[in-house]
Amino acid sequence: MDAATETAGAINKARGRKDGQGQEAVFKTKPLKDDLDDGVALKLAADEASEKFGDWVKAKAEQCGMLAAVVRKIINAKAADKWDEESRKAEQLNLAFDEIGPQGKVA
Repeated sequence: MDAATETAGAINKARGRKDGQGQEAVFKTKPLKDDLDDGVALKLAADEASEKFGDWVKAKAEQCGMLAAVVRKIINAKAADKWDEESRKAEQLNLAFDEIGPQGKVA
């Protein structure tokens, strides 16, 4: 069997999650069906929260005179407890832009 045939066969066969022993888990829809409304409610709440967060970021950015992407990056760094890591990245990025300058050649 050639590689193309093997790939096509893999696409047609649905694969589920693996259980603790590495075997394919039994496919059951009842737990999902029973709680589908809860999942939909959570998704809608997450979408609403995401929209509110986006509005907050835009308003705060406008108040601070910053780009919304910068405000979002700061909040994400603080929320994920990655302040030092993101600060280092920002310092390196700033240094790189300063060192290269606007006359840097585009490949």
